[in-house]
Amino acid sequence: MALIQSFLNEIERIIKKSEKDIEIKRFKLNDDEVLSVLQIGIVSHIMMFIEDLGLLCKGNLSNDINFYKNLDANKENDLGMIIGNFFKSVNRVSDNELKKILGYTELENFAEFLEGNEKLTSNLIEKNLSLTREFFERVSRFRNDHIAMFRRYKHAGFPIILRTNIPEKQQHYNNFEFMSIAFTSKELEKEVTAIPFSYKAVKSYESISKDIFTFLGNIILAKLISIERRISGGIIPTPYDQFNAKYTKDEKNKLDIIWKNIEKKHPQITSDIGIEIEPDIKYLEWYKNLESFSKRIF
Repeated sequence: MALIQSFLNEIERIIKKSEKDIEIKRFKLNDDEVLSVLQIGIVSHIMMFIEDLGLLCKGNLSNDINFYKNLDANKENDLGMIIGNFFKSVNRVSDNELKKILGYTELENFAEFLEGNEKLTSNLIEKNLSLTREFFERVSRFRNDHIAMFRRYKHAGFPIILRTNIPEKQQHYNNFEFMSIAFTSKELEKEVTAIPFSYKAVKSYESISKDIFTFLGNIILAKLISIERRISGGIIPTPYDQFNAKYTKDEKNKLDIIWKNIEKKHPQITSDIGIEIEPDIKYLEWYKNLESFSKRIF
């Protein structure tokens, strides 16, 4: 997130600088061309986090938190295929599947703590499911629109025309300032991705990146609570995650009371037992001989 934010800050600085400011040439690029490069960088880094999002959600769906095994999976379980299949079907998932992604369980498993607040808790779950569906729909749209460019960005790079004028016939892009053209196919004319630039587009990147990090924080928090408090099968909405921002004051107060009772019965597990490991460190040649590698060849 910090890198995305630094790109966003640089775009903001370039856009809002005064006419008196001297234009700094970066690698012989003018400001608009630099904006295009930063835009591609932001989009691609958002796409990286969307991959993480898909993998974590898929793990929750299958009750498997061993995500790393997919990094070295065989062709049938290729990481890209797992993520792609998840997003192809995410807008058709059932409510029960969404509950699994969010780390929720059935209300009857927490009946002793609800004390007449079953309806309230059920409404909160429904509200969170609705927000999650809206979130996935937006993330899927972003991913579908940028996946061709991201594949090339991630694996091989691609030819690109920075900061070109938008043809008049491109009516959908009339409100944009300029666009960049990415050639993402082996045959250049077959697959072309046009990326229009505007300040509003940049703000949309800021919005979706913050939503992605917020959602990732929500599902990771739910998993941590389950693990640290030894609650098997999932939890109910908590007063600690970012869904909380959408709750009314009354809902927050009642949920806070419910969780105080849950926490009394399920105290956080602590341990004084340390884990002592002596890793077999592989020393990297580059850093062992840094002085020699710091000298230029050309």
